[in-house]
Amino acid sequence: MLCTRVCPSGAIKRLPLEEKREIALGKARIDHNRCIPWVGYARLPELEKEWQDFNCGVCEEVCPVPTKAIHFNTYVDVQGREIRRPFVREDVCVGCGFCEKVCPVLGTSAIVVEGIQPQTKVKRPKEILNKNFLPETLGDWKRISGPNIYEGKDKLYEYIDGGAEPYLSYSFIRVSNAEYVKVGANGRSPLQNTDNAEYPKETGKKILIDIWEFGSPEDAFGVFSKDRACTDIKLGNGSALFNNYLYLWNDIYFIRIEPREGDVLAEDVIYAGKSIINIMPYKKVSLPSILSLLPQQHLAQNSPIFFHKKIILDNIYISDNYIEENVFHLSEKTDAVIAEYRPNTSSESFKLMLIRYPDNDTARLVFDDVLKLWRSWGEIESMSGAIHTFQGKAQRYTSCLMERNILGMTFLSINKGDAEMLLQSIAHNIK
Repeated sequence: MLCTRVCPSGAIKRLPLEEKREIALGKARIDHNRCIPWVGYARLPELEKEWQDFNCGVCEEVCPVPTKAIHFNTYVDVQGREIRRPFVREDVCVGCGFCEKVCPVLGTSAIVVEGIQPQTKVKRPKEILNKNFLPETLGDWKRISGPNIYEGKDKLYEYIDGGAEPYLSYSFIRVSNAEYVKVGANGRSPLQNTDNAEYPKETGKKILIDIWEFGSPEDAFGVFSKDRACTDIKLGNGSALFNNYLYLWNDIYFIRIEPREGDVLAEDVIYAGKSIINIMPYKKVSLPSILSLLPQQHLAQNSPIFFHKKIILDNIYISDNYIEENVFHLSEKTDAVIAEYRPNTSSESFKLMLIRYPDNDTARLVFDDVLKLWRSWGEIESMSGAIHTFQGKAQRYTSCLMERNILGMTFLSINKGDAEMLLQSIAHNIK
């Protein structure tokens, strides 16, 4: 910058690019009396307008911070109307002013950047991840490789080419991994076989720890929900132990611990998981709001899977007919959940899917496309109120209902009444 070169007093310091990226010039502040979602939140009980009129996320969209310095919390009233209210993460905000520039509020922007003195450095998630979450030792475990960091789409392909798309369908930021071995007697690491008595027989155990970071706790839960199975050990915001594999959800992180070599026991991965969780700052988070619409009666425990895009649904069996096109119009703008229900222990389970769209018009378009597709298969159609039900060749039923901006569907039910009753319960929850 020319100013740094000509300033006679040295008041303007020339900084390297990397250091510039860490310096916070100011902090964004939201005026709740002018911000569209916050005004809507305050007036929601009395509003006659559609709730969509009060949702705005322009500031979050333009935020250049990799982890986003602007996040949302969600308010849902008794009528099921939802408003996503923005808030500023001051620990990562750099005060760039992009949000203030694009704010659509007439006059003074509803979000403004205020200068700070002295200027401070913001937290760098990559460094935090390296330094704290994958330390050199975790109790009896010693790190022997890594941390290796893969940030962004291109780097993720380098890590898991051919398996990256499911993770990219969520707000993927980075993944860091490291290998650990169980430490032997006298604090020595058992890297080779030996008859020396100071090495216990259990040595030679090796594990791999992945820590995945996403743009929101909801998306981290989504990745956890698609992989979780078996026993919940009550660790972090969510946990699942499958033999000697451990899956954890903690805030914006999804953690996977898996055995690599040796006789790795369940207690080994549990210990490593507890050590990682204890390093991370605790934050109580909520499940994605669309899960609150799921009826709890007959819901199979730990079955809900939260997702946004078709690639996740493609791996879930919902029909004997192949659904090639994106008939449900799934995208990063949709929130979806699919869960399993079993009306009684002797009956077969069936699936319920809910998709929330940005507006009613989009939901109506999707509903029409879904009906058109199922009719093209020649299945027997019947109606019960607003619910359309199709009977397939295998005597299984598919039912669908649109309520406001939410599409509800049941799949693979052997009992028509059970499926329709579940959708009626959904309609009641939305209203």
